[in-house]
Amino acid sequence: MFDLMYLAIQTDSTRFLTYQIGNMNGATSIATKFPALLGFGKNQHSLTHGWNKPGGAEALGKWNCFRAQQLAYFLQRLQDTEEQNGTFLDHTMVLYGSSNSNTHNNTNYLLVMAAGDNLGLKHGGYHRLGMPTPNFVDSAGEMTELIG
Repeated sequence: MFDLMYLAIQTDSTRFLTYQIGNMNGATSIATKFPALLGFGKNQHSLTHGWNKPGGAEALGKWNCFRAQQLAYFLQRLQDTEEQNGTFLDHTMVLYGSSNSNTHNNTNYLLVMAAGDNLGLKHGGYHRLGMPTPNFVDSAGEMTELIG
């Protein structure tokens, strides 16, 4: 799917894409079966809930590593493709998130933003929870910690 997203950017078919690699909404949805279909054993829901069972952390770690490798592959393709005034990545923002929780509690989720040099963002930062932000959902303010 990342290759299709890359092709959409390369052909200038769109510059706005969204892709959900998995789904935590129950063990019966099609998207949650991706790990099992790719040889990681269980479905995503079961992998997440089974992290503390024998072999569970390793199985979940392998699935998470696979997803990280796919993201890195996509970002590298964007970085390696030249266009006017830089690369595809220089003109792109990629937001990667994970709702990987075994508690069904919507807190402490991983968010990664990767973006190029031509967008005016501050790079190289790692921001923990507690970063002073007045709002995130339905925000009406700027996240000045990220804007150059």
